[in-house]
Amino acid sequence: MKKNYYSVIGSLIGRTYISPQDIQKYETYKKGKEGERNFLEILNSIDQLEFIYDLQLQSTQNYQFDFIVITDKIIYQFEIKNYFGKYEFNNGNLICDNGFVIKYPLAQLDRNDYILNKVLDKLDIERTIKSYIIFINGNFSMKGKIDEETIILPNQLNKVRHLLNNNNSPNNSIIKTTL
Repeated sequence: MKKNYYSVIGSLIGRTYISPQDIQKYETYKKGKEGERNFLEILNSIDQLEFIYDLQLQSTQNYQFDFIVITDKIIYQFEIKNYFGKYEFNNGNLICDNGFVIKYPLAQLDRNDYILNKVLDKLDIERTIKSYIIFINGNFSMKGKIDEETIILPNQLNKVRHLLNNNNSPNNSIIKTTL
């Protein structure tokens, strides 16, 4: 549904009046998709990798996963953030140097992790789940105490290839199809 909304907004820009709020939402959406495309290039460069891009699940709410990557022992959830600028990680919040606050960016990761665990249990799939937020924009920097286990910064993107090196099982494609 959101994709259609953004397609319509994109086609109307320059043709009719669009509120500043809608233009801002559209620009944010476009920037996010650009970051996802950059991460998609990384995944496509890894041989025999099974992954799902933009998985949408519906329950009492809608849940969106940027990337689910299936390896022999672990299913990875990657949420991609294409933020730029200087940020500070403080009390679980990201605070931009211009004062803009992103409240607890790990909340989406935690919620999706919980939902993915429920889905795997229901499908009787036994794999460990590991979840990460990837800050992909090279013009992003963060200071403050950073949880190295769940956050990958732009200068750490090579870590992704290392995480995903165990992906040869034929069961991986079966799991991908099942999800």
